[in-house]
Amino acid sequence: MPTGSCLCGNIRISYDGDATMKGICHCNDCRRLPGFGLVFGIPEQDFKITHGEPKVFIKVADSGRDIHTYFCDNCGTQLWRTNNMPEMKGLVMLRAPVIDQVEEIDGEKGKPTVEIYAERRPAWKAPVEGAAQMNSRWEPIEA
Repeated sequence: MPTGSCLCGNIRISYDGDATMKGICHCNDCRRLPGFGLVFGIPEQDFKITHGEPKVFIKVADSGRDIHTYFCDNCGTQLWRTNNMPEMKGLVMLRAPVIDQVEEIDGEKGKPTVEIYAERRPAWKAPVEGAAQMNSRWEPIEA
């Protein structure tokens, strides 16, 4: 069971199974958040807060829908996000760098399968080889 925490350890999480989606998002919000934009989609029923109570910041995302960002109010670590986009319904979008088990992120196991908002990827950054390239409307685009 993978576990994770904020930098100070006040908020701890765990989840069962594997992420159903591993992606890099290039939306304006994710480009501002630390952790190189790698998120793991964890089904809500498999995700648990095991210690502490995060704060939540709600705003309208690039998609035009509300997005909830959960973070530690002590150290500021952004832990996960949720939103009501149909493509992400029922998923907790866990910021991969908060996961304790490095093997969940390193190597092929953590390799993204999708890049979202790929049209906003910085020009100096190459597409992730083998990852589906999706635009802001979740439509496939050529890499």
